[in-house]
Formats: sequence, structure tokens, C-alpha cells
Amino acid sequence: MAVTTVSLACSKDEPEADAEQAAARTDEAKADKAPEAAPTDKGDAKDGGEAEKKPTAKKPADTKKPAPTARKADLKEQLKTTRKLSPKTSLKPKTRLPLANKAPTPKLGAGAVKPIAKLDEGKEKPTVASPTVDKKTPEPFGESPPATNIDVEKAKKVAEIKNAREARKKASAAKTSPAPEAAGKDLSTIFTRNDVRFSTGYQGLLRPGPLPGIDPDESYASLRLRPSGTSGYGAGVQVWEIPNPGYQTRQFNNFLRQYPESKRTRDLGDSAFTSSWGGVRYFVWLDRKSKLLVAVTCDDAVCKDDKALLKLAKRVNGNLPRVYKK
Repeated sequence: MAVTTVSLACSKDEPEADAEQAAARTDEAKADKAPEAAPTDKGDAKDGGEAEKKPTAKKPADTKKPAPTARKADLKEQLKTTRKLSPKTSLKPKTRLPLANKAPTPKLGAGAVKPIAKLDEGKEKPTVASPTVDKKTPEPFGESPPATNIDVEKAKKVAEIKNAREARKKASAAKTSPAPEAAGKDLSTIFTRNDVRFSTGYQGLLRPGPLPGIDPDESYASLRLRPSGTSGYGAGVQVWEIPNPGYQTRQFNNFLRQYPESKRTRDLGDSAFTSSWGGVRYFVWLDRKSKLLVAVTCDDAVCKDDKALLKLAKRVNGNLPRVYKK
């Protein structure tokens, strides 16, 4: 009977021990799960059951990148500065090298050239000469010079020929035609080369031209026939048109006093005188009806004596009505 009691006692203790071990394992499992189910902040605690259902994410590891080294920082700064430049002045290399193969950028010293920074508005931008830009238009390779040079030379020659032709025409016109004064009347019809040759017998060539001393105007005109190839005076005529009879007489008397070696004569007109001075002979007369005061002059080479001068003066007096009406 005693033996049976002990065995029953032992059988009762074993279930209790197993129950205690199972309870201990359950507590350990709960202890392992407790940190995962515990709320991380106050917000999770307020959510209640929802917080228990959501698994808590593991705290990520520190992913902060390490600070770049001085070499990489310099390279990045250089790339930023290069991008700010215009495409024409870009300093980027044609082939980009990996960072591992690039040498570290040296720090700028006292004599180093600083990179070009972005300029403010209003400041002058640095000019960079472009080797491809050329303002001058290149001449076509292998072609002959432009034809404009030939055209210019041809135009110059044509202009020279025209100028020479016009000069010859002007010279010819001056030789063959008289040169009447612009302001005075034309005396070429009352004093001609034939009149001089017929009156004096002079056979040399006479060229018409102006008579120096007094400028022609509305009341005065003159004409001179000078021998060609000599410096002699030749022959000339002067005509004053004076409507006032008193002034006409006064002017005649003034000439009479002024001309050297003057002598009165009645050979022509209402009043007349002759004079000779410096190898030139003068014959002056007054015509009151036509209100004219006329003087004919002739040097010794054309008029050999006073008779030739008087004959020439009479011939001119007969031609006056061609220009002056009485």
C-alpha cells in the first residue's frame, strides 16, 4: 500500500512541473515580442489596437554621405564656373575624364589666373577673339582678280580722253572767235581784222581779246586785236555811251588833259584829238548826235604813222551804226 502512494504522488508532481515550464516559455516569448509591440511615441499610444497591428519599422542606418574632399569640391566649383561661360568661350574638355583620373585642382596663388565669373549687367564683357570669324570676305581660291579694277582703269582713260577733247575745243574756239565782254556790247562787227589790214596794211595774224584797264558795263565796251606770237599791243577800240551832253563834253576834256602830247584836230566828229605815248598812238573823238565818245588805239608795229591811225578811226566810225543807233 505504501508503494502505491509514492508513485501517485510522483505522477501528480510531473504535470505541475510541465505546466510551470510551459508558463516560463510563454513568458520568455512574450518578453521577446514585447519591444516590437510597444508604442514608439504618444501618437501610437493613442491609436490603441491599430498600433499593435502595425509593425514598427527598423531605424534606418545613418545614410548621410560623407563630406566631399577638398579635391572633389574644387572640381565641382570649376565645373560650375565653366557652365556659366558662353558656349564660345567654354573651357570644358572635349572628352570628359572620370574623377579618379583627374589631377587635383591647385589652389589659386598670387600669380594665378582667376576663372572668369559672371559679370553684372552694365559691365563690359570680356571679348574673346574667335579664330573662325573674319570680317573680310576671302577672295575665291584659284580665280582671277575681280574685273572692277579693269573697269576703273578703263573709266579713267575715257575721262582723260574726254577732258583732253574738251580742252582742245575750248582752245580752238578761243582762237577762231572773238571774246566779247559779258556786261558790255559786242564790238566785233565794228572793229574787225579786215578793217585793221585794209587801213594799216598789216598782214600778220591778229587774235581778238579783252582790253585791260576798265571793266565793261552797260555804258562801256572795248575790244582788242593783238598780234599772234608777239607781246605787242596791236590795235584796240573803246566806246563810251554818254546820254548827258554836258557830262560827255566834260569827259572828253578830261581825256584831253590826261593823255600825253595830246593835240586837237577837226578830222573826225564834233571834237577830236590825237596822242602818242609809249609806242602807242591814240585817236579820240566825240559824236554828239550818237552820244558816243570813241577812242581808237594802235601801236607802231601795226600803224606806221598817224595817217594809218586816222584811216582806221574813220572806218570804225562808219561801222558804229551796226551796234549803236543814232
